[in-house]
Parts: sequence; structure tokens; C-alpha cells
Amino acid sequence: RILLGYLQQWKLTRDTLTYDDVRGSSIDKDSDISPFKVCDVLLGFEGKNYSISDQLNMVFQDMDLIPLLVQENYVNHRPQVAGNDKQRMKILAKAADGMSYGDWASQVVRGQGEWGIMPYQGVMGAVYPATYVRGQREVMNLYPNEPNMTRFSAWLGKNSSQSKVQRELREVGLPSDYLPLVQRRLSQPLLDKGKEGIDEVVEFMK
Repeated sequence: RILLGYLQQWKLTRDTLTYDDVRGSSIDKDSDISPFKVCDVLLGFEGKNYSISDQLNMVFQDMDLIPLLVQENYVNHRPQVAGNDKQRMKILAKAADGMSYGDWASQVVRGQGEWGIMPYQGVMGAVYPATYVRGQREVMNLYPNEPNMTRFSAWLGKNSSQSKVQRELREVGLPSDYLPLVQRRLSQPLLDKGKEGIDEVVEFMK
């Protein structure tokens, strides 16, 4: 994935790649930095030491995963520029706006093959929101002993589950648009009639 990211980045400015080009470039300068480390750098205080170009180069190491990691973890950082919680909420909203533009750009890149806007995708999907929320990471106290560390993207798991459900629905010939109706037909008799509604639900399931 890292190699493909470098090749995509190279293709934005050149059409050829020689051995001497690779040896003379900085292509392997940050190759040992994991996507999680990149996310920590972008969202933490260390990120201010890097230019926008350097930050974008780090994002290009994994254009699919790093924006998702930023999206998953940005709310855990207390922006250095926020003086109070009200300002923090406004900054989080700004970051969310940037990520929505990044998602749009990602769809255009993959759906229409507009590879020329990949830098815009990287900036808006990761660099822009991280610049806004950059600061100390803190836990949200969602559960006891919550670790203060970068979380993996929950979206990937949920998207996988959604794809599985949609595939199973296609196999039984049930369009997803019908799910609200099916849910009502399965639950409403039980809510209205209790045990007496079981037969009606079973009959519908047949």
C-alpha cells in the first residue's frame, strides 16, 4: 500500500520513473512510519514542525487508511488554539467540514478517475482537519480504563458489516429499501399484541 501511494504521488508530476530517480529522491525517507504514527504526528504537537508538503507526503503513504484514522481520532484531541469548550466545538465542526470535502474528493478520484485532485483529497481529508484540532490527546471516558492511544478506524468494520448485510439481502431477493417496512411488520404485532402477535410474525416470515 505504501509503495502504491508513492507511485500515485510520483505520477501526479511525472510520467517516467528510473532507477536513478528513486535513488536520488526522498522516497524512502519516511517509509518506516506506520499510518498510526502518521496520525499521531498530524494530530499532535509534532505536526507543526512539518510543512504542508511534508504532511501531505506522509498522508500519501496510505491515502485510504490515514484519513480514516484522522476521522476516528480527531475528537480526542484538545485543540491548542481553543480557549474553551465552545471554541473547541467550533474547531471540531471546521475539521468535520474539511473531512467531508475530503470524502467527496475521494469519491471523485475513485469514481471518475480524476487522479489530479489527490493532493486536494489528502489535504482536506487529513492535513486540514488535523491542523485545526492539533493538540494534546485525551480520553473521552467512554468506558473504564479507556486507553489513551490512537484507535483503528471503526468505519472499516462497519462498512464490512454493511456490505455483508447487503450481499445477504441480494441473495434472498430483498432490496434494502424494504427494510423499514420489514422491521415494522416484524415488531409491530409483538408491540401491540404481545405473545398473541407471535403467530402473525411467524406467518409473515414464511
